[in-house]
Amino acid sequence: TLVSAVLEHVPGIWFGVRASARTAMECSPTVGPAICYDRGMLRIVPFILLAAAAVADDIHVFSHPAMGSEFEVRIVASHEVAEEAAAEVFELIDALEEEISSWRETSYTTYVNRHAAEAPVRVSPNVLELFSESKKLSEQSFGAFDPTIGPLLDVWKIRSGGETPSDDAIAVALDRVGMGHIHINEPDSTIAYDREGVWVDWGAVGKGYALDRIAKRFRDHGIESALLSAGTSTIIALNPPPGDAGWAVPVPTASASAASGIVHLANAALSTSVCFESAMGPCDILDPRSGRAVSVASSATVIAETGLAADALSTALLVMRRDEAERFFADYLDIRARRIAAGGTPETYNWND
Repeated sequence: TLVSAVLEHVPGIWFGVRASARTAMECSPTVGPAICYDRGMLRIVPFILLAAAAVADDIHVFSHPAMGSEFEVRIVASHEVAEEAAAEVFELIDALEEEISSWRETSYTTYVNRHAAEAPVRVSPNVLELFSESKKLSEQSFGAFDPTIGPLLDVWKIRSGGETPSDDAIAVALDRVGMGHIHINEPDSTIAYDREGVWVDWGAVGKGYALDRIAKRFRDHGIESALLSAGTSTIIALNPPPGDAGWAVPVPTASASAASGIVHLANAALSTSVCFESAMGPCDILDPRSGRAVSVASSATVIAETGLAADALSTALLVMRRDEAERFFADYLDIRARRIAAGGTPETYNWND
């Protein structure tokens, strides 16, 4: 991945282990190529008791495919602690995907989308939190982020490559879009929709939320130094390795696949959303308020406290007008952002290099 390509070459750091969810390759640094051997099946056992046994705290890297991306964790700990931690959180991600994916027929989200207009539906704590936090972020972003975008995804045929719909089709879809259609009862853990045809899609925030869950699990078990990523778009940094000011993280743009720079991240989340030309026009991101594709190709990077917030707001920033972005970031000074139109000058909000 882009993150891997940049971070693997940070001077003075050797990433000694890379593993998938099932197989780890342990490598010993040598003069010349590293010597690697198969560690075999990862054991899934509680790793909290192993934290005190950490002796040599190297950086160990493990990866696992989920949610259409490659999740990667870089853990500063002993090999044994890191290996058990990675196994546990990869299992956690798989379970979370089963809960929240609108692509899975058996998920809570799919069930809610099908039945919440008939009667309130009781949901899991994770799904309830996604609804609650997303509603707040939608209101704060002037509706530029809105997970009820599902009906628009249908009429634009997003899942089959994209196709421009008629004005009438957009109008019909827009009648079923908006967080005002969602009724959240937190004491009862239920979700209700006020009309048929409303449906949510967590594609803009699912990876960020998954990284939030990983970060919480690590901290609960005493792992304080780690870098977590989902593809090249969403990253959470815990404490950096000893002696470093932060984890070196690349920031891509809309104009090229290469990184445009490096930020040093610690105890924060970063998400970059990029739109490109497609059958939908110059940008393949939809504005949930107008029902139309954004008219300018650009990239947006947001640094926030949580992965969910960074994910949601990087998407929202692609949609917001400049005056909306200025108003939002004037109210939320702890959130940093940069937006770059293809070939254009960066707009920065609370950003500092």
